[in-house]
Amino acid sequence: MASLEVQLQNIIRPLTKELVNAAVRWTQENIKRQKWEGSACQKEKETKLSKGKPLLTGRRDLYNAFQIVDDHSFGVVGARIHNYGGAVAHPALTHRLTFKSYKRGRFAGKALFHRNNDKASFSKTAQSGAYNNSIPQR
Repeated sequence: MASLEVQLQNIIRPLTKELVNAAVRWTQENIKRQKWEGSACQKEKETKLSKGKPLLTGRRDLYNAFQIVDDHSFGVVGARIHNYGGAVAHPALTHRLTFKSYKRGRFAGKALFHRNNDKASFSKTAQSGAYNNSIPQR
C-alpha cells in the first residue's frame, strides 16, 4: 500500500507544480493587463503622482506577492496570517510632530500641525506604546 502512495505522490507532485506555476503566471498577467476576468479594473482618482501610471502595478507589490514559496506551498506571500489567524506585534515607536505658529492670516495666534519640517516653527516628540493586532482565522 505504501508503494502505491509513493507512486501517486511522484506522479501528482510535478503536476501540482505545473498547475501552480500556471496559476501564478495567469494572475501576474492579469495584473499586468489591468484586467481581471475580462473586465477592466476601476480607476481611482488620478493625482499628480499617479497620473498615467497603471493602478495595479505602480510599485509591483501586488504583482510580486504571487509566487511559489516552495515545492509544497504557494500563493500570496504574507497571507498565512490571514488564512490561519494570529497576532501581529507592533513595537513602541517615537514620532516627531512638527508645528507651525501663524502670526498673520486666518490662523493668526494658532499653532497647527505641519508636514514640511523646513517650514515648521517647533517640534515635539510623541511616543506610542507597543500593541498587538489579532487577526482571526478565515
